[in-house]
Amino acid sequence: MATDEITKNRQTQAALINKSTLQNAIFNSANFSSIATDAHGVIQIFNVGAERMLGYSATEVMNKITPANISDTQEIYE
Repeated sequence: MATDEITKNRQTQAALINKSTLQNAIFNSANFSSIATDAHGVIQIFNVGAERMLGYSATEVMNKITPANISDTQEIYE
């Protein structure tokens, strides 16, 4: 592998790491909640903002329950 190609690969890798770090910082911000489910409705993503807003930890809900389990029943039917 040529030196230029190695340098280019390292630059690309560094850019991806920086982008990933930024995405994680945004995702883990407590200023907004982010909740996502899989095709079956089971929670897969539950960030710090969701924890703060709803009072559950990510470990309590991820891969275990659906949003309906932590929602006000009256709100679901309205």
